[in-house]
Amino acid sequence: MLFGIGNKIRFKYTGTQGKVLQVLKDGMLIIQLEGGEEIPASPEHIERLDTFLDSSSVKAKLIINNKKENNISYQKPQKQFHLLKSQGILLAFEPVKKEQGTVYFYHLYLLNDTLYQSLYDIHIIIKNKIIKKIDGKIEPQSILKIMDFNADYLSDNPNFKVSCRQVSTEGMTSWLKKDIKIKPKSFFNKLKEAPLIHKKSYVFQLFEPFEEKEKKESLKRYTQKRNVITSPKNENYQEYSHVDIKKYAEFPIEKDLHIESLVSDASKLKENEILNVQLKALDEYLNKAIQLGVQKVFIIHGIGKGILKNKVAQQLTNNPFVKSFKNEHHPKYGGGATEIIFK
Repeated sequence: MLFGIGNKIRFKYTGTQGKVLQVLKDGMLIIQLEGGEEIPASPEHIERLDTFLDSSSVKAKLIINNKKENNISYQKPQKQFHLLKSQGILLAFEPVKKEQGTVYFYHLYLLNDTLYQSLYDIHIIIKNKIIKKIDGKIEPQSILKIMDFNADYLSDNPNFKVSCRQVSTEGMTSWLKKDIKIKPKSFFNKLKEAPLIHKKSYVFQLFEPFEEKEKKESLKRYTQKRNVITSPKNENYQEYSHVDIKKYAEFPIEKDLHIESLVSDASKLKENEILNVQLKALDEYLNKAIQLGVQKVFIIHGIGKGILKNKVAQQLTNNPFVKSFKNEHHPKYGGGATEIIFK
């Protein structure tokens, strides 16, 4: 959508209304809210309310190449408006204050301000100890709350290790990695309006928007590398000729092997039959993950007597595509899941 000075607008996610006062060189807009407050905003986070007004009755001051022109109608938008720009993959710390105005924690968000779905893996480290691990998929133009981040952590120079991989219908990028060590002085210089959440926050850019030229080149390299996946000497595995990107993006990173999740009625199954169903489901799931080139998955087997956990470990040990696996306490699964890393 295109914008000019004088347009009435509404923020997509909050419903707050206002009007455009200025279009800056970088495409950002200065918005005057209904209460009179002026704030910067990214164009992709707002929508026009006057789209269908008669252009003959509405005139607006517009900025073209940073010069003001008066009484230009909406009949030539290519000369009047700036195109939208994304800001990439971001971390945003939204301060939450006490009544006296001091900050006691921050809402910590991962923001995907791009047009592509992305895979992510984040480790938050305080005093050489991992306090939070999170991974998964984040949709384009969307927000993921990671945690409530204690304000006292800033004095410990927190470290954020982030990996990200962008996915589109054309292909995937290679994994991008960023290691950020936050110091209080640099942190407090990052205050701005965060895209998507439209609130004053401390914002760190993790990865820039993916350039079209780089995307095409890397996709070509990716296609050449992944055109054929050679199967190991194991009759249970097939040979695949290509990677289905849509299936990759929708692939669940966890598989629950509890029998209730696999069959509608297990009341008539014997213990050995239940185990066979579970191991067959595991094998099919691993086949699919390997086919699609998934990097990491979780197998939920529960604790119980440990029979299923041991069978899962035995099957993973004999799988030539598995780089490593571990069964440790996990914030989400406890001790009832095994994490698998593929080669």
